[in-house]
Amino acid sequence: MKINKQTLFLLVLAGLLFFAFSAPLFAKALWYQGMVTRAPWTDAAPWVEIDQKKYSLMLKDDEFERHYLDSNGRWHGEKWPISSLRAGHWVTFKAEDRRILELYVEE
Repeated sequence: MKINKQTLFLLVLAGLLFFAFSAPLFAKALWYQGMVTRAPWTDAAPWVEIDQKKYSLMLKDDEFERHYLDSNGRWHGEKWPISSLRAGHWVTFKAEDRRILELYVEE
């Protein structure tokens, strides 16, 4: 079976297009840390800037969890509205590409 150059080119192009469009389907969410450099704002969706990178917020209930250490050395957590997140907060977040799925502030 002979394959001419045009057929080979089309097969390679189809394979490349398949992988290019299916790659986001296999993206994994990873944990990162950084500092909020711009407080959350809303365009069509809520956004936040962490380490000069713009991320969209995909949080459940538009809340994040604040963890703090009490005077006895125990950690506590509270749910806070996303509007209370400010520039300068150190955050740990779970992101898939530029979409934040979970966000924690430790103080």
